[in-house]
Amino acid sequence: MNFTKFENELIIEINQKLGVGCGMLYMILLMHKNKKEGMADSCFPSYNILSNETRCAKNTIGKYIKQLEKEGYIIIKSGKFNTESMQNEPNKYYFPKSDISVTCYSEEEYGELFKDLIEASSDFDECPFTN
Repeated sequence: MNFTKFENELIIEINQKLGVGCGMLYMILLMHKNKKEGMADSCFPSYNILSNETRCAKNTIGKYIKQLEKEGYIIIKSGKFNTESMQNEPNKYYFPKSDISVTCYSEEEYGELFKDLIEASSDFDECPFTN
């Protein structure tokens, strides 16, 4: 299981300005941000992946992406046509308004980040951070 860190104010701003659909897509795009050095501020999920993860039609994904780009929340580098596979490569998305460069945490990393809080919550009957 992975966890993703979001900037609350930025997500609220997108939700209020562009709607919850754009906010959700933005969070999904952030979930796909690369952890590799030199690529940490970008991602490149396909429309198929974004459609499956949001349960939105591909044309709706395209509409949301255009809105996010128009308002400056993402920058898009269009994917090229691959002559070997005869398919378009996915677009590459950049996040100029997001200060979070590495957003995904494994369950172990998340547990380590909140270790003190998890240990402190063991005084309660149910711990919200464990199964």
